[in-house]
Amino acid sequence: MNLSTMLRESAGKTSGVVYATGIMKGREVLRMVADCRAQETIRETTSRILSEGRR
Repeated sequence: MNLSTMLRESAGKTSGVVYATGIMKGREVLRMVADCRAQETIRETTSRILSEGRR
């Protein structure tokens, strides 16, 4: 069973925020959140650069 399946079954959610404190260490969660935020920033920056290049 993978983590997403386990979280879905234990929390009963298929979307939204699911707390995994009993499964993951806090530093792992912080690292994953930081990686996610970095990807959002990269996408926004790439989109902005591409739109400026089209002008």
